[in-house]
Amino acid sequence: MIFRTLKVKPGQSVGVFGAGGVGLSAIAAARLAGAKPIVAVDVSRRNLSLARRLGASRAVSALGKKNLPKDLDYAIEASGDPRAMEAAFSSVRDKGGTCVLAGNPAFGRKITIDPFDLIRGKKILGSWGGDARPDEDIPRYASLHLKKRWDLAAFVGAEFPLDRINEAVALFRKGPPGRILIRI
Repeated sequence: MIFRTLKVKPGQSVGVFGAGGVGLSAIAAARLAGAKPIVAVDVSRRNLSLARRLGASRAVSALGKKNLPKDLDYAIEASGDPRAMEAAFSSVRDKGGTCVLAGNPAFGRKITIDPFDLIRGKKILGSWGGDARPDEDIPRYASLHLKKRWDLAAFVGAEFPLDRINEAVALFRKGPPGRILIRI
């Protein structure tokens, strides 16, 4: 998303609503792109702490609306919560601010936006898979990891051997920070 969909440039501001796996990846990519500031918004203090570690310059609780970012160049919604989608769209600036919806809401859920936001030049896009191109992206991120510019270990919230996969799935459903790694 950061590199292909949005083409973020150094110094542009990025907000990420939802600091789970997709959101944390967007934060780390925004850091690589030179975005400033990078604002993480989530309901979990643990997720926000990990977001700071991966490159967010500011971490904001989604539980209160008064501290939500405003006038961002870009916002990425990665939680799937329609309220977060609305907040992300509201957070981008007029005249070209762009919001990308990447989270998957429950089927049938709707969002409400003010049409005057569109008239004032805000943009809203959808993204399926972050416009990933695995043939290109996997070697790119592997190279960045080897050069110590992309810390893959920071994304791992817990590790399990394959024979404990049921425990891993149960933990995943609770929503721990980071991703769960299954050792095969």
